[in-house]
Amino acid sequence: MTNFGVDFVALERDQKTKQCLHHQRIMESHIAAYAKEIVRSLAMQYVPTDVFDKSKNQVLRERTPAELEEVVNRGIWIAERTYQCMAAKGWLAEVPGLQDLLEADDNVVGFGS
Repeated sequence: MTNFGVDFVALERDQKTKQCLHHQRIMESHIAAYAKEIVRSLAMQYVPTDVFDKSKNQVLRERTPAELEEVVNRGIWIAERTYQCMAAKGWLAEVPGLQDLLEADDNVVGFGS
């Protein structure tokens, strides 16, 4: 069974306890996770209107789909710009791939056989 990029496979048929393998096929990067948090924060903000209720409180409305599209684009832009600035300051470091680390030196602590 697949649920938006996640596979669930039963370990045994007719099993008494439900056990399955969970394999996530879509992974997000750090910048994608950060962008998602920004979008979530911006999207939760309601828009003020010129209408007031009986208690003289300003009525708020939810964002329209077009406004939400703008929020998504803005959140992605903020995340991209943040990572660009961090890279320019030298605050990000690229780590070699696992295969490169394993092949580099067998005597390195933690990677020996």
